Amino acid sequence: MSLFTPELLAPLLTVCRRLGARHLSLFGSATHKPLHEVADLDLHLVLPAVDRAAYAALVEAAGLTVRSLATAEGRAWRVELRHGPFKPSPDAGSILQLHLLVDDAASLELAPCVLRVHRTATGRHLFGKPLPTPTPTRTRRLREACAELTRWRDALAAREIAFRHWQLDPEPRLVEGRLPATTAWELHCLLRGAAVASDLHYLTTALSEPGVATDAVGPLLRQLGDEHRSWHTLADRWDRVAEQAVEILDRRLDHLARL
Repeated sequence: MSLFTPELLAPLLTVCRRLGARHLSLFGSATHKPLHEVADLDLHLVLPAVDRAAYAALVEAAGLTVRSLATAEGRAWRVELRHGPFKPSPDAGSILQLHLLVDDAASLELAPCVLRVHRTATGRHLFGKPLPTPTPTRTRRLREACAELTRWRDALAAREIAFRHWQLDPEPRLVEGRLPATTAWELHCLLRGAAVASDLHYLTTALSEPGVATDAVGPLLRQLGDEHRSWHTLADRWDRVAEQAVEILDRRLDHLARL
């Protein structure tokens, strides 16, 4: 079944039009896989500004959209609004997730440039205008890479999932949050989130520098070997896995500091 059947996304698209949304795109695995093969449908929505009424309208529209998807797919769906590596556990059955990441003009400007470039290059535009591709200076690219690597290094050390979410009081703004990872699946999400984010920022930044060999900056999970392969037993090996991952991020941070 096609992902972009109008009646499936109609509630969300209707609200996008009513709120004057600037952009809606699909990114992640669903851009190149049929819907029945994915567990997470990632959408990035940009509004001119977020307020309580607009946010409530989006939450309602997302709920209506997942009901359409559940009817069409014959599987249960849930809505996730946090900007973070939250995915439904395979042990929960065939639950699928509509992961709606909401930005406004202000929060988008604060988003790491490398992340925006990656989504623009790999995503599928659905509504509004394509996002402009930022051209960060070398100084900003290094600063943002160090900030993201530090963020995930600290999250791994604290056994907490790092994420961002909308805080509506006293005024709407996207803020940082942390959530303890207590189950094996949550630890898996933490490790995968740290790996994806740090690889994107570090590899993009390091490989843009002259004289850096690609084999010297391999993906984090590859460097961990087989330690992370079975997420069911990750809790039993977490201290060792986390220690190794933190050491890798420390080395990356040291490398960036010397560039």
